[in-house]
Amino acid sequence: GARLANGYHASSRMGAWDMWLHFTERGHRGRVQCVGASSNGDFIVTGGVDYSLRVWKYDARFEAYDLIAVLNTSIPETMVDRREKGCCAGLKGLFSKAPDWEKEAKQGVTALEPTQSREHPREPMRPGPVLAATAHGSLHILDLSVMDIVTGDGDSSGVTSFEGLHNGVITGIAVIPMDVTTRFLVGTASEDCTAKLFEMETEETENPRLTNHTFTERNAIVDVLFFAGGGRRRKVVPGSDARLLKSVDPDDLMDGEEDKDQDEDEEKEDEQEAKMCLSYKDFKEVTILPHDKPVISIRMLGYFTEPSKVSVATCTQDGAVLWNAQGERKMCLPLEVKSNTIWSHSQKKRVHPEVKCTEHIGMATVRKTKRRVDNSLEMQAMLFMNGSMERVKPNGTKEMEEWVGAWGFENGTIGVKDKGNLIYRSEELGRCEDEDREKAAREAVSFQPVEPLCAYPRKGTLLSIDQSGVSTTFAVQLVDKGDTVSVWNLEAVAPGLLVLEPDGPASLLIQPGHERELHKLTHPSMVGDMQVIQDPDGPALVVGCDNGAAYVWDLEGDDAGQIYAQLRSLSPIEILLPPFMLIITAAQVLSFSFGPSIPWNKEVHQEATVVHNFMMLDFKYTLVIDQEQVFWVEMKIICSIIGLFVICALYSVPQKLERKALRIANSTQYRHENTGWGIAHIFLTGVEALHSISSLFMQLVSSVLVVPMIQSCAQAVDCIRPDDESWVNILLGNPHQDIHLASAPTVQCYRGEHIRLVEVLFLLLPCYLFLLIPYAAVAGDARYVPAACLYDWRFWKEENSWRLAATRKATEVHLAFLHVTPKLAFRSQLVELMGKITLPVISTWTTSKPMTQMVLISFIGSILWVNSVIAAPYVERKFCVLVQDVNLFTLCAMCCGIFTVYKDDPTSKKPIYALMCCGVVVVLMMACQMCFLTAQKPFVRTFSCRKARDTTIMEEEPEARVQIEPEEEGLCEEEYAPEEAAE
Repeated sequence: GARLANGYHASSRMGAWDMWLHFTERGHRGRVQCVGASSNGDFIVTGGVDYSLRVWKYDARFEAYDLIAVLNTSIPETMVDRREKGCCAGLKGLFSKAPDWEKEAKQGVTALEPTQSREHPREPMRPGPVLAATAHGSLHILDLSVMDIVTGDGDSSGVTSFEGLHNGVITGIAVIPMDVTTRFLVGTASEDCTAKLFEMETEETENPRLTNHTFTERNAIVDVLFFAGGGRRRKVVPGSDARLLKSVDPDDLMDGEEDKDQDEDEEKEDEQEAKMCLSYKDFKEVTILPHDKPVISIRMLGYFTEPSKVSVATCTQDGAVLWNAQGERKMCLPLEVKSNTIWSHSQKKRVHPEVKCTEHIGMATVRKTKRRVDNSLEMQAMLFMNGSMERVKPNGTKEMEEWVGAWGFENGTIGVKDKGNLIYRSEELGRCEDEDREKAAREAVSFQPVEPLCAYPRKGTLLSIDQSGVSTTFAVQLVDKGDTVSVWNLEAVAPGLLVLEPDGPASLLIQPGHERELHKLTHPSMVGDMQVIQDPDGPALVVGCDNGAAYVWDLEGDDAGQIYAQLRSLSPIEILLPPFMLIITAAQVLSFSFGPSIPWNKEVHQEATVVHNFMMLDFKYTLVIDQEQVFWVEMKIICSIIGLFVICALYSVPQKLERKALRIANSTQYRHENTGWGIAHIFLTGVEALHSISSLFMQLVSSVLVVPMIQSCAQAVDCIRPDDESWVNILLGNPHQDIHLASAPTVQCYRGEHIRLVEVLFLLLPCYLFLLIPYAAVAGDARYVPAACLYDWRFWKEENSWRLAATRKATEVHLAFLHVTPKLAFRSQLVELMGKITLPVISTWTTSKPMTQMVLISFIGSILWVNSVIAAPYVERKFCVLVQDVNLFTLCAMCCGIFTVYKDDPTSKKPIYALMCCGVVVVLMMACQMCFLTAQKPFVRTFSCRKARDTTIMEEEPEARVQIEPEEEGLCEEEYAPEEAAE
């Protein structure tokens, strides 16, 4: 019912409420069951059970993905009628168990595929329309070339829909450019036992202007005084269009698209490349590919006009079926190997089991282009298919086995093993004398099935293959329909280590039995779909999950096996926590300007002291009981918190609790429990509660509680020594018993319980401060600080784990104006942490010397302000202004504190007047900056589809091609009407 509400209600004005809606509604509601991406990951497309298609663009400025377009497809009337309305629907959705989408009937967007092509192999890809199919057999074509983020204007004909294209769920879409690079061969697969081929025609047009600014370096000091923001200043470049859909081949990419050292010729070339885009024009010529069983998927092996060459592969439970571009069936490929050579680790020898899969699960393909010596291009492809079989053991028991088979293709011909060599062959379909024989020959297989080159004993369902280079390095497989994705190697040796260039990716396949698991990627919910992409930094994996989120995993380099992007909605706490932490930190630093030892005017001194003690969580002075009792209780709590933090950090307690919760959520007992009061559900609730508490604890101890805890530790060793007492008596253990604590005069220093407290702090504080650096760099988020990276303490190196964790934290989710500058994230957090540690120590240990105290505090404040100016902490300049001006006002207040100490007159109001003048100047400068600066706001184009008439297909003649008359062009809406949004 309520799960089908797929609206995105933020308007293009992007006010405060619209920004809130953008953060909370940009993700899917329910399972993400299909994902797609451009060739280098410039944009990612996701489709969900909420009948919506969402386009996410990589923003190079933020180094993160953000939503740019939403297509709300048509929902069948039967689905709309089943929606529950009123408050009862909300209450039921709140207390009901999360749906098991594997058991639910298929609904929503079930398949999608973005299109792209190039005119020349060395030219960048030209992006085209995005195709999306739904569970009730309709096909929608979204043309993103109508978008314009600058003016907000766009053609309303951005969506073309074909209803009733299939009579069942469309399970797959495949697209490949034809001989003319503006035409595409499109294939669709469905559960109605048919697959269909189409020809889609496009035309070149200018790329939509999704961003029209570049960044040039400016003097940071001048910037902060006149325009503010620091770092890079925005400069509008006429005609510089966006790279929304600019999909460049990885081999042609430059390091850093916005590199300041890029010369003018490359910039002009980039501007021309950004203008190239493909716009939808026509959709015609249908060819039906009949099957005996429902079609699971469809893939393209290349486009070849010769009838003897294979272009299309479809998969059913019986195996893969190969077709040429004209729709003629060429071959059936079941996963059967009479004698599969595999290395047995248990028997320490090669064995030759027979493989004969009775049920095929899925299929994946990869295409590689190789240039021969004569400069001719050769299209090579690999087809992988997984299936299951039942094997009877010698003791008579039966066991289910799952296998993954691999076939090689070259220019549309399949490879066959012959005495250790790979030979490619092609046999044309024999001519038939009469129509009956011709029809029989067309429905039969043209020649005998070819065994796979090898078969790997791998369990799993969804399958995706590495798309990079000339080799095929790894395969990705979903394990047991769960939340875990297994990455395992396919490559026996890297091509760069060979003397001679291999013939193709099939020549580098590793022998079955020698493959090994590279990574195991665990997700917070069940996996719906996945796809391997090749971004400029290496291969990555896009995974859609049941919780409405899509995750992008890094599969190569130092961050291999880690999430580097999340495409999802934000929770309210994720939105409100960053500004709240900023306010708390600013208030804590500012409060040191009004310390108890600073002789401010009586009108402000008492209130300022109360505020300072409150920000330090110091309530001892409000209590009437003995200060010694308060001191010992406080120090026991502080030592317990520090010790618990060290233990949780060293043993990765939050991460272990998270993994435990995932194991429970994916256990068989949890899935079989129909009520939320089952044992597994109760146990899961308890573990999740412990995980939330531990994560919140780590976050607070490494952020908000740093200043009060350091101040309490400084007060624990802040002893008052008489003027005639030598400091040597401290080393002797206070023999005269005249050295006592400043905060608790009845506690004698360095004797009895106090000396034991000093020993405990001596052991705990260094560990705490060491572990505090990596945790503070990621704002206390324990997910980014596993125990393995805690000991990489050389943080001044570029490849340091702490630095990488801070950058990954800053780029994982797009936060708009709250987005931290990725390259400066670690530096900003480190400088802020140093200020939090030194300020309370200076304030506590220099109480008897107010001038020294305020000079040192002002010095720390100036470092914080200068750092925020030189290294802009936030990407959005307008928000960065606020942070910098707050730091500037804090510095001014500290300087006024110096003036107060210099005057040393509690009755004087001159320091107050000076502080008021500084506040007025900073506020006026901030107001001017707010007027001159323009914030970059998210812009999301919302498309909706009107109901279209059914499309009629001529089924009596499978080879016939008929012109498809599209429906009336879809309606593109920028925002919903109020009554529609309310509904």
